[in-house]
Amino acid sequence: MTASSATVVVAVSEPLLLDALARVVRQSARVRLEGEVSTTDELVRVLRERRPAVAVVESDALGMDGARLLQIVESASEAARVLFVGRWPSEQALYDLVAAGAAGWLTRHASPDEVLRAISSVARGSTYLAADVQDAVAGEIKLRAREPVPRLTDREQEILERVAAGESAPSIGRAMHLSAATVKTHLGHLYQKLDVSERAAAVAVAMRRGLLD
Repeated sequence: MTASSATVVVAVSEPLLLDALARVVRQSARVRLEGEVSTTDELVRVLRERRPAVAVVESDALGMDGARLLQIVESASEAARVLFVGRWPSEQALYDLVAAGAAGWLTRHASPDEVLRAISSVARGSTYLAADVQDAVAGEIKLRAREPVPRLTDREQEILERVAAGESAPSIGRAMHLSAATVKTHLGHLYQKLDVSERAAAVAVAMRRGLLD
């Protein structure tokens, strides 16, 4: 094992896929396996204790969506970068994950060489997208570049900025002298205007469209 080997944790709930990915990593001198886990709690433990550079995470498992997994990984280890592996995603879902901070995407049928190449690339700070999904991302970028910037009310803009700062709905309500129900209503309007369904994606889309600095 070389001193410059990339360190990685593999987090997959499906036993066969977990074993296959972990075996690829163990057999290579280019990367070092810091853990192979099948639950979110185990993933958080390895991230905190071992500090791997890359987390290879199954995109549709561990009981939550990709955006939430990104938040959990960031909370447990700011240095770890997430490389998703999974079935073919929709163009919108893939774009939103990359916008929210995902470092890459591999299909479930990636070859051992591609898995190792992706891990090494992500560990160096690059973004790695499987060839199968590159065209999909490019198409989504072109589509969104033509989208108009939504018009927000002053109150929606302030709520958006507070969401981007990490404030919870109750905290926003107290600061703006609004009920929690009113804040949730404004958040619903924001999500609709930005065509998203949750906070992380709203912030990512708002930044891309120039609504946030």
